[in-house]
Amino acid sequence: MSIGWGIVSLGRHATNKMAPAINAASNSKLAAVYSRDMRIAEEFAERHAAGAAYDTLGALLNDSNVDAGTLSIQRSLQRVNGTFMFFPPKTAKSRRTIPMPPPVAAALHQHMKRQLEERAAVGEAWAGETWGALVFGDEIGKPLDGDYVRRRFYKLLQMAGLPQMRYHDLRHEPPL
Repeated sequence: MSIGWGIVSLGRHATNKMAPAINAASNSKLAAVYSRDMRIAEEFAERHAAGAAYDTLGALLNDSNVDAGTLSIQRSLQRVNGTFMFFPPKTAKSRRTIPMPPPVAAALHQHMKRQLEERAAVGEAWAGETWGALVFGDEIGKPLDGDYVRRRFYKLLQMAGLPQMRYHDLRHEPPL
């Protein structure tokens, strides 16, 4: 039985490493690919023998042929002089592909459903399209403010009875 993979973000790493590795493996198949630009998704799917191409992430996550997936880190969001801007990752090592096991894909799918409900409730005030559908944004789809994230994190630590720590420390701490 082969594992059906879905690739989210079709950059250099997906083109040069992920798709060829999936296609070369005897127990894997490239089931579906996603890009916000359908033309790019279709061209990638044809070039790498993917079963399907999608321009909505929800469609890829709902594809019954996708058992596992990957996320490619293609850009970072930074605040410069008070304005949010996208940049390439800082180093070549930062530009990477991360496995997305089925439970993560399911959680992301549920999160996206909640976002769609929030978007419908906000109506015309929604600003998310300007930012390319951020995975995590504020209530109107704009980038999260660092001060807000920090305050919320501290409150959640307090509510859970956990010791005070910096948000960044989560990268280095073992799970509790």
